[in-house]
Amino acid sequence: MVEITADMTRDDLADASKMLAEQGISFRYDNIAWANGALQTIRMAVKCADGTMQVSDVLTVNPDTPTRFGVTYLHGKPQICFGKECD
Repeated sequence: MVEITADMTRDDLADASKMLAEQGISFRYDNIAWANGALQTIRMAVKCADGTMQVSDVLTVNPDTPTRFGVTYLHGKPQICFGKECD
């Protein structure tokens, strides 16, 4: 599970992308917006080594609650979740 927080920077997002790439997971993001140094919105795309891909809606980053995404495996097939789907 990866948590996206309001205090993340572009460098933090790039580091998360590199860390996931080492695990065979492609993490891309766009539609990012900051206000007063806090991450406000993000849209994420996650692609697994087998080609399974999912793109989130544009998500609002709550300063009090991290926005999560994750990849789990069910019967050997990746399951990708974003936001409240991961709870």
